[in-house]
Amino acid sequence: MKPGSPRHSQRRSQGNHILNKLNIMLSMAILILFSILLLIVFAENGLIDLNSLRKERDRLVEKNESLARDNLVLYNEIERLKNDNKYIENIARQELGMIGKDEMILKPQGVPRKRLKPE
Repeated sequence: MKPGSPRHSQRRSQGNHILNKLNIMLSMAILILFSILLLIVFAENGLIDLNSLRKERDRLVEKNESLARDNLVLYNEIERLKNDNKYIENIARQELGMIGKDEMILKPQGVPRKRLKPE
C-alpha cells in the first residue's frame, strides 16, 4: 500500500478512531477513579469521619481510664470508712471539728505584746 492511496487513509482513519475511543475510555476511567477517591475521602463514613471517630474514641478511652482511677480512689475511701476507726476519728477531727469525751479545747486569748518604755 502506498502512503497516498485510499486504503492507506482508510486504515489511518480507523486507527485514529480507535485511538480516540481509547482516549475517551481512559478519560472516563480516570474520572470515575477520581470520583471514587472523592467519595472515599469526603462522603459520609469516609476518611474524614473515620479520623474524627478515632479522635472521639481516644478521648473516651482516656476519660474512661480517668474515671476508673477515680473509682478506685473512692472504693479505697469507702473501705477505710467502713473498717478503719482511726481514719474515721481523723476525719471527724479534721473536717467536722469534733473532739473526744475527755478532751478540752484550749484557745489562747492572745499573745501579749511587749510594750516599749519611753526613754
